[in-house]
Formats: sequence, structure tokens, C-alpha cells
Amino acid sequence: MSPQQQQKRSPITPTRLMITSPTHSANLTSITPTRLMMNSPCDFGVQSPNPMQQQQLRGFSMWPHTANRSTISPQPVALGELEFRKAFIILSYIGGRSVEQFLSADQIRGFKDPTMGVFEQEIWEAFGFECGYIKQKDLIEKRTTYPCSQQRNTKPSMSLFQGPNLTTKQNFLQRTLGDDNILLVTFEEEVTDERAPATNSGDHYSLKYRTILKEGILVGLRHASINEQDYVLCGKTVRQARALFMHVDNLSSLSKYMARFSLILSKTLNVEVDLSSVVIETISNVECQDEDGNVVYDKDGKARIHKDGTGFISLDLALKCPKNVFKGNCKNASIVERLFNERDLESRQGEPPLLIQFRLFEHGRAVKGTFLVNKKPKKAHLSKNLIALLSYGGVPAEFLMGLLDDALGNSYRVLSDPLAALRVALNYGEMDNNLVTEIILTGIPLEESYLQHRLSSWMKEETKSLKGFKIPVPESYYLMGTVDPTGLLKRDEVCVILDNGHVSGEVLVYRNPGSHFGDIHVLKATYVKPLLDFVGYAKFAIFFPCKGPRSLADEMAEGDFDGDMFFVSINRQVV
Repeated sequence: MSPQQQQKRSPITPTRLMITSPTHSANLTSITPTRLMMNSPCDFGVQSPNPMQQQQLRGFSMWPHTANRSTISPQPVALGELEFRKAFIILSYIGGRSVEQFLSADQIRGFKDPTMGVFEQEIWEAFGFECGYIKQKDLIEKRTTYPCSQQRNTKPSMSLFQGPNLTTKQNFLQRTLGDDNILLVTFEEEVTDERAPATNSGDHYSLKYRTILKEGILVGLRHASINEQDYVLCGKTVRQARALFMHVDNLSSLSKYMARFSLILSKTLNVEVDLSSVVIETISNVECQDEDGNVVYDKDGKARIHKDGTGFISLDLALKCPKNVFKGNCKNASIVERLFNERDLESRQGEPPLLIQFRLFEHGRAVKGTFLVNKKPKKAHLSKNLIALLSYGGVPAEFLMGLLDDALGNSYRVLSDPLAALRVALNYGEMDNNLVTEIILTGIPLEESYLQHRLSSWMKEETKSLKGFKIPVPESYYLMGTVDPTGLLKRDEVCVILDNGHVSGEVLVYRNPGSHFGDIHVLKATYVKPLLDFVGYAKFAIFFPCKGPRSLADEMAEGDFDGDMFFVSINRQVV
């Protein structure tokens, strides 16, 4: 980008953020660092996972507390004396089998004093090589997460621990409390028998999670511990616990609290910048008005606004944002590009993105929104609701069935086409630390048995998405949306910028998970020349007008501009 183009992209004074009035901000109090320590005896159940579970999850299973300490062998007792990360790694490596099969109590206690580097090497030589290799460089440069999946379909219920996994992203809670103090818990979706009699949903929910609510999640022999100070939530009411994370009195409802609280749980990449040198300004909102110029209010009596969640960011700050982010990692595009430079694989090199979703934690405030700053969008897919709306709107059924046939054919190409195989390997790279990706890039034939095994399992995952009506559609994109900063777009107009520049003509715009006819719009894409002064020649975004009685984003499934993605199609069959 030339200096002239850079100047066009941001007329704002350097080192400055401008945000709309704080409809998306809430105060946060400082969080007291605590340690996740557990001290309650339990039994280790033995379950032999299938080979795919061992390769992909490196997980271990553990049954809830069913016995007292006198009935437990000395190995788990010794395991409970280790620090959290060492115990987690040992139990993860043994993959659901009994710790007694691998280590004695004295050997386990011998792991107390060695450093983590020495401990990793000894465990690896003992039995860790069966579960996969983690590069020492990754241990230094990446962050550690500790996932736990609650398997509710087993009797008794089971906790499947995975990892520890390495990632480049952290949420605010992890940065505050530390990686080893956060356990990421997910609940497996329960498969119900359609022939079973219906039960009261409230009673079923209470029964399902009663054990977890009462006993917590056991890790090794440790359940809870007091280390000079009480646990940060001990003896507090739910309201007092919420107040530790933000000022709940500033929010009008619990649903809004949960929306703000999710900010500290969302994974982000940290931008290394001194916030004390950043000037943060609040810009005024543009209120929605009717044809007579009167302000339009919502059902709660608040004025509707057009610029909800939008703002500007100066060029020097935008240049510090990661540019080649893929699956949470900053990729080096040259490796992939050199293999497929003739196969139309998008470049991951480029300029700062035109639009970024931004989280800012500064002086007790949490700010979330979209800031105006060429990140190619991901492939767009149809959904169940969108297919229903398109079908009702007159899109031929033959066209939709043709998309499904093409998607099925492409999924089976994974086993024979290197390009298709590489794309799938990149999509699932977090499951094997990109091992399959590296194997493909070295030129090993896809007929190799291990590659066929992994690719076939991922092919099944790809076809599962088709069962959920996630069907790719050509000439369609997911674009981040924001408000037209020039104010020139009319009520039924949008400005869409793609790879080849501005789009002209009718476009279909939709936002998931909309299921009402008003959630899908056919709008006129228009070229706005003054917009160049704000975005230069950046690409891939959709700008909405700031005119009319209601924001177009709000009309589409009550969306806004704090990072919402919009389905945009220029496919003539769809429009």
C-alpha cells in the first residue's frame, strides 16, 4: 500500500480509538487471582478409548467419587500431591487406563522436585510417545488450556479430560487468573430416544446436573483446597460473585449481564500496546428517525440507533493488529502459497483487515465493537432456516439439490485430491498440531495408510455438516458489517466491497439464525466514492445505511455492528 493510500484509510489522529456511546460497555472490577486446587478422594475408572480418541484427544476418563481414601491405591494418593499441570499431563498421557499400570507411588512422588522441562522429558520417555509429540518451542511460545468434556450419556457419568492443549489465544479470565487455574468445561449433547416418554424439562435438567452442582468436577484426588486464603467465591451469594467481575447494578437485566460477562470468556489475540498512550474518545450515536424526522424508540423506551457497536481506529494501532490470522494462529503464507500458487488458493499475506472485532479492557471498562480499519471471508454456507426462506422466496429446488450434490462430491475428493486434502487438514489442524498438514506438504502420497485413516475420519465430519444443511454456495460470502461513515447510502442501499472492488446491483443479505421473512433482505449494492477516504483500497466488508426508522442490522434477527457477520450473496440464482 502506498503512503497516499494509507493516508486515505484513516483520517483520524494517530494513536486514537473512537467508540460509540457505551451501549456495549460495562465496568469491570479487578479479579482476585485464585488457584484451582482440589483435594477430595475419588476412584479412577478404567475405560479403553478407541484409537481415534487417543490420537485426537489425548484424553483420559475418570468416574465420579465412589470410594473413600482407605480403598484407593497409593498411586492416585501420590498423584494428588503433585502440582496441577504435572498431574493433568500424567493422566492425559495414560489415556483412560489405570495409573498403576505405568508408575509406582514412589516414582510419582519423584516428579515433585524436577523442573517442568525435566518432568516432560521423563514422562515422554516413559509412555508419552504413545500420545503424540509436542515441540519444545510450542511449550514456550504457546498458551496452555485444560479442556474437560462431561459425558452425560454414560452410566455412571464420566468426565473426559483432554490435553493439555496448546493455543495462541487466551481469554481475559485466563490472562488474569493464569492458564493452570482455568478448566474449560463443555457438556456433551445428550442423545434422547424418540420412543421414550416426555419428561419435564426443568426436572430433567435438575437431575442431570445435580451431581456436578453438588460435588463439582474431580481432577485427580483434588476437589477443593484452602491455601492460606478462602476460595474467592466461598461464602458469597450469586449476586456478590457476579459483582467480582463487573458492576451488575449498571445493567438492566441478567441477559445483558451474561452478554457482557462473555467478553472475558471470548478468546482473543493480545495486541502489545501501551493503553496509557492511547486516546479513547466517545462519538455520538445516530438516532433512527421516521419520515417526519421524529426519533424512533424501541419497546423499552430507548431511542433506536444506527451505529450500535461501531467506531474508528487510527492507522498506527491498526498496523499492530495481526494480519494473517487463521484458526487463532498467525500463519506464514509462503509455505502454503508455494504449493498451490497456481490453484487459486487465497493469499494469507496482506494489509490490516478492513474491519476487526475489538475487545478493550481499560480502567474498569469493557468495550466491545467493530472498528473500521484484506481479510478474505470464509466460505459461505446455507443453513436450515436460510434454505426454508429461499425456497419460499422462489429459489428453484433443483438449484439447492445441485449444491448438495456438489458438496457431497467435494467431500469424497479429500481422499484423492491433494488440494482438497490440504484444505481439510488445515481446518482440523488443532486436533493434531498440523501433523497431517506437514505430511501432505512434504509430498507423501495420499495413499499412505495413516493419511487415509485421518482424512477419512475428517471426511465423515465434513459430511456430518451436510446433514445439518450446512451446504456451501458459490458467489456468497460472510462479511463483517458496519455503518456507512459517509452517511450517503439510502435506506435500501448497501456498499459491498469484495476482492475485485465495489459490487453493483442487487445483493441478498441475511443474518443467522434468522427464521422470519424480515430477516432476509434484497438490497441495492452501490458504489460510494467518498468511502475511499476512509477505507482506501481495502476489501471484504459490507456497509449499511444510517437512515430510516430502524437499523437494517436490527431488522435481521436483531443484529448490530459489534462484530456480527452477514451472509451476502451475489449469485443470480439466489438473488
